[in-house]
Amino acid sequence: MTVESTEDNIDLMESERPGLEDWEKATKNPKVEQERLLEYILKKNGSSHYLQQFGLNETADIHTFRELVPVCKYENILPYIERIVQGDKAPLLSGDPVVELFRSSGTSGGHLKRYPITEEDITLRVRFQEITRSIFNGVLPKQEKGKTMFFMHLLPAQKTSGGLLQLPTTTSVFQRELSKAVLQFTSPKEVILASNFKEATYCHLLCGLLQRDQVISIRTVFASFFL
Repeated sequence: MTVESTEDNIDLMESERPGLEDWEKATKNPKVEQERLLEYILKKNGSSHYLQQFGLNETADIHTFRELVPVCKYENILPYIERIVQGDKAPLLSGDPVVELFRSSGTSGGHLKRYPITEEDITLRVRFQEITRSIFNGVLPKQEKGKTMFFMHLLPAQKTSGGLLQLPTTTSVFQRELSKAVLQFTSPKEVILASNFKEATYCHLLCGLLQRDQVISIRTVFASFFL
């Protein structure tokens, strides 16, 4: 397989390398990192109605949190989520304002679930995708000399009665990086954003076939796609 790499792909790869270094640094001592993150979450969200019902506030420490707050199920926070869907802007589950609602596929329990998302959540998820891409590039060092046949299908967002956007996690994360990431894919963004799933899948296959000499990996968001 002989392919000439483009300047765009090479530049993209160079920009991703710091992400892998950040990942390695964060995973050297996971216990310390997890406790540091939990402390940050408590300080950030101690003013939320959910945590205050257990007697917590912004000064709560990890020990107090573990003693007072029980393991949470989706049903425990559902009443708060329903209020957020209706447009309630009070700090019900987080100290930061809710800007979107992520919608699950419902494949695990058979029921669609919605999760409130803040601007910081979105930034972290985008960052996670960047780090994931860096890891892929570390495993596949020739990525800059080829393309990925990525069976990705982004569904459109919907609006709740309270005015919030409700959309799948993959749509929210990938659409923010699509213009840059698509440089490594065989399919253009028009295929990824197509409204008809079957037609989009056919176009993914067609684009991959036309660029078969450049394809070095095949990827999908859900492994079940290949079944």
